[in-house]
Amino acid sequence: MKTLLIIISCLIPFLLFGQTDNKGTFKVRKINNTEVITFVEEMPTFPGGENALMQFLSDNIQYPDSAKANSITGTVFVSFIIDAEGNVTNAKVLRGVNKLLDDEALRVVRMLPKWIPGKQGGINVAVYYHFPVKFILK
Repeated sequence: MKTLLIIISCLIPFLLFGQTDNKGTFKVRKINNTEVITFVEEMPTFPGGENALMQFLSDNIQYPDSAKANSITGTVFVSFIIDAEGNVTNAKVLRGVNKLLDDEALRVVRMLPKWIPGKQGGINVAVYYHFPVKFILK
């Protein structure tokens, strides 16, 4: 019985979040009357690819002095929407480390240039995007 409860509790997230519409896309919700999708046929891409994105983050992140002084490190998980025009919107911290690092991660994400938008059925769509921003002291 205990094993069955563990299995059921592990499946609940898939039942709640794994429902799809008739197009096979994973709907999340509407924001400002715009449908935002989690997975699409063509995911949004940063101009120049993933290496260019990592370089952009590396060039623009400024480790907060107070965080350095207190040896605060960790990974801030950020979520945002790349709209149908490729703009980065609705940036927020999904899981933070410390207010200083969280704020810096958001500052840099909000600076991101336009992306190549995601597509579903050949049409540009708004897509949720998540990634970690790592803060490491050398």
